[in-house]
Amino acid sequence: MTEGALPFIMQEMFKIPLPFVVYIASHNLHKIEEIQQIVSTQAFTKELLAQVMALGYVCDGDALYRCSTTEAEPPLQAPTSFFSFRSIGEVAPYEAPEENGTTYLENAKIKAEYAYHLGKGEVDVLADDSGLEVAALGGFPGIHSARFAPEEEQIPQLLEKMKDVTDPKDRGLCFHCAVAFAGHDGMGKPWEFSLERDVLGQMLTEPQGSKGFGYDPIFYLPSLEKSFAQVPTDVKNQYSHRGKAVRAFCLAYLEGKLGHVAR
Repeated sequence: MTEGALPFIMQEMFKIPLPFVVYIASHNLHKIEEIQQIVSTQAFTKELLAQVMALGYVCDGDALYRCSTTEAEPPLQAPTSFFSFRSIGEVAPYEAPEENGTTYLENAKIKAEYAYHLGKGEVDVLADDSGLEVAALGGFPGIHSARFAPEEEQIPQLLEKMKDVTDPKDRGLCFHCAVAFAGHDGMGKPWEFSLERDVLGQMLTEPQGSKGFGYDPIFYLPSLEKSFAQVPTDVKNQYSHRGKAVRAFCLAYLEGKLGHVAR
């Protein structure tokens, strides 16, 4: 940008390079790719850009600047994505810790804290724990969703358990996601926070669709009239438990990183 060409002052002392790099406590490439896709949509980038502006920053595509405006609104150029999510395995060899919590949130915190220390407290880390809860089975498999049976047997076993429940209204289920963050705020101080989101649906009597992964083929969302495995990833992410949780995380992250200046 040419000096003197803009009717506002970009304060170099508050220049923050983009994207924000956050390491995921996982080797699951499907999960990491899905999280990156969630935050990289044009609509969500626009939402993040609005939050950046509200916190008193402008964006030139490569960095954020704290600015003072004079007579006109500063021009804005959104980045491809405000965030870059990577595996903590890029920082150090990673073996998932024992998930011995009794809730999704406890397990997410266990993974986040472990990965944060693995990175020697020098990187921002996000961990999630999610699962499928079937109402007619008392919330089973819940926090054991990834481990109650070998992966290829999980859907068949659930369908077998539900074979006598034929009324769709009795086949309710819920995808639940908890995310936990460990890192530093905009002042460089240690910072942790967590949140949870979910999405309600119905269990199909047989898998439908070939997209997605995990339990997506049997998770039917009435508002879409399709399973999560039958819709494009960007559509699924608009409604999914992880989509909701990750978007909420990003908004909270920006507030923590940038809000101290606004205050």
